[in-house]
Amino acid sequence: MTAYRVGEWIVRPELNQMIKGENEVTIEPRVLSLLSCFAARAGEVLDRDLLIEEAWDGIIVSESTINHTVGVLRRALGDKARDPKYIQTVAKKGYRLVASVEYLPEHGLPPTPPATDISKAPIKRKYISYIAGMTAALTLAIGIVSYSTHGPESSFRFTESKPLTSLQGMESAPEIDPTGEWLYFSYTTKNSQEADLYRQRL
Repeated sequence: MTAYRVGEWIVRPELNQMIKGENEVTIEPRVLSLLSCFAARAGEVLDRDLLIEEAWDGIIVSESTINHTVGVLRRALGDKARDPKYIQTVAKKGYRLVASVEYLPEHGLPPTPPATDISKAPIKRKYISYIAGMTAALTLAIGIVSYSTHGPESSFRFTESKPLTSLQGMESAPEIDPTGEWLYFSYTTKNSQEADLYRQRL
């Protein structure tokens, strides 16, 4: 539904809302239908039958119901029957909208606050997991290079594998250092991208 300006008010039918500056007023759908009927024929006198046909979708209502709904609309607009700036009563004929009407393009509307994008949360977790995995891999590579630059140990014997951290998992990525004396491998916990570095003399 196209938004439009009535006098000082911007009407947003899709939100059942009228906006004037920082003032936002929510109105009932029937009251909005009545206002839209007036706006479509600004300056014309609308009788009871026409209002019933368009604002009430042909449902027969009493004259008092129409008068009451017009009164509700006037209060929402801040209008007065005795000094109308929006809706004028034409004795024994009906009502007419005396305020100017302008239909607005979408870019002319007040901005609607953006909805929270719940999809950003899993995307963020995905990148955190990716960064954690890359950090673990980089740590493993640095450890291998660091140990490969050390000279041979003073004792020549097989040693037990020595964990550098506390994680337990499955052995993977075995590598022999350039001296041919040490075997390096990692243990990766199941369902995790974190890895621990181990070494064992060959």
